[in-house]
Amino acid sequence: MALFTGGKKVEKLTQDNERLTKEVAKLKQLHDKMNRENGDLRMEKSNLLIDIDTLRSQLNTFMEKYVDVEELEKRAEELRGQISGFESAPAASEQISIAYEDIPAHLRSEIEELEERKTALERDIKTKEAYLEKLKAQFDLLEQAALNQAPPSFASDSDTSQLTAEQESLQEIILELRRQKSELEEEISALRAERSAPAEMPHFDPFASFGQPATPAPVDDEEMNRLRAQLTEKEEELYSLQQRLNEELADKNLEISSLRSQLDDKDRRISALGLDG
Repeated sequence: MALFTGGKKVEKLTQDNERLTKEVAKLKQLHDKMNRENGDLRMEKSNLLIDIDTLRSQLNTFMEKYVDVEELEKRAEELRGQISGFESAPAASEQISIAYEDIPAHLRSEIEELEERKTALERDIKTKEAYLEKLKAQFDLLEQAALNQAPPSFASDSDTSQLTAEQESLQEIILELRRQKSELEEEISALRAERSAPAEMPHFDPFASFGQPATPAPVDDEEMNRLRAQLTEKEEELYSLQQRLNEELADKNLEISSLRSQLDDKDRRISALGLDG
């Protein structure tokens, strides 16, 4: 009986030992898992520290640049103040007191040449403006002719469509020529503004006494030549536009007159046949 009881205890102890062994194995696995997670957390912490150092370095660099920008802005404000002071300074203090007879001969000849160029430039502008006025008058006549072109009292659908198409084509030509005229006017205005800009020619009084200030006006020969070339080119374009307008107007008037004659002939034939409705 005692032997049977001892065997039972040994069997129970063996089962308890196996159960404890399994629990120890599970605890070991859990411990290993926690070690791995701790290692990952330590690595993430290290990466975060590196990122923090990087961000801190970038922030320091940004602050340094920001300080530089502030210094540059302050310097820019100082320079703006200096420029404003220079611009607001009276122009008379910068003028050079010199009489006409004290100017060297070669400079006098250059000044006279520049004044002649200025006069020629103004004459070219006036000529081009006269062309524009003439062109405006022709536009008015062209529009009036287009408005006075009434459709015939009786015509076939095809003839009416053809005449309508011709009138629409004429209107398109008028609009295109108006656009070109407007562009030329804008270019002429720009040239006039450029001519009257700081490159305005000086005028010296030959009777000025010594020491009387003369108006300084630096002029660039190349700039004057460029302006004159532009004006000449625009004058040629305007003349070409005028010729084209006259040709187009003559052609369209001939075509419309021909169509009107054809429609009148058809009206007469229909009236002769007694089919005029």
